[in-house]
Amino acid sequence: FVIKDYQKYIDYAVIALFIGLVVITFVLWLKNGKDRPVVETVEFYPPEDLNSAELAQVYKGEVRGQDVTSVLIYLANKGYLKIKEEDKKGLISTYKAITFVKLKEYDGENYSEKTFFDGIFKYGDEVPISKLEDRFYVTQGKIVNHINSKKNIEKVIDKKSRKSKTITTVFEFLVLIVTCLTLGMATGDISNSLFSLPFVICSLAMIKAGVGFFKKKEAGGIVVGAMLIFMSFCFFCSSQTMVLVESDGFSSADWLVLGIGVVSIILLIIFETIMPARTEYGTKMLGK
Repeated sequence: FVIKDYQKYIDYAVIALFIGLVVITFVLWLKNGKDRPVVETVEFYPPEDLNSAELAQVYKGEVRGQDVTSVLIYLANKGYLKIKEEDKKGLISTYKAITFVKLKEYDGENYSEKTFFDGIFKYGDEVPISKLEDRFYVTQGKIVNHINSKKNIEKVIDKKSRKSKTITTVFEFLVLIVTCLTLGMATGDISNSLFSLPFVICSLAMIKAGVGFFKKKEAGGIVVGAMLIFMSFCFFCSSQTMVLVESDGFSSADWLVLGIGVVSIILLIIFETIMPARTEYGTKMLGK
């Protein structure tokens, strides 16, 4: 019994598997991933008295450290602190020195606002911004973890759609691994694919990181994301092409496995990106 004698049938079975996984993902998206229509309403105040960081979580589905920074302006607007800016002389030129001044104690019950306020003024009633550098990230992390709690995320993002997204991610790695192993069998030496597998998995991780940069919708992020995705696909395709070229008897079916494998991964990544759907509450808040 020689696996290579049955390679053509294995190739066709793998191609059918890839197509099946994409079809299943498409069905999951139709069932769990399609967003409800958003009805925009005219609002003069933040809905449900949410602060700026909480609004970021409702709007984007999750909050990041840079979103938490906006709470500083929010608290200043509420009269809890003021931001003092002064011109100071340096060795070569003048520079802007920023100091946060406490006006009154925080008397609210919001965890993120209290944690932010206490994190700034733990060093006194007047705190220069330089004193918070390389320190305040701990406070930011606490607030991010609190707002991005499972309870809050499930309130905005549908639980079934999140599970479907996880399933899609598993499908991506499955397609990648099966492609590598199948092409390794085409050479008659599967050890080649086993050796390259960790590097190919890293290429998928780079692609997903690139998609993450794209989602930030910033000019620099889009450039970095595009570069990561392009480099990752080049690495994956070139590594698997070398496996086939080194084979004495690679067939058109082997090349088809590579091509459909790449297309399948692209489609799965697209579905994974658009899969998370908002709950009824999340859709309503997005409209507001």
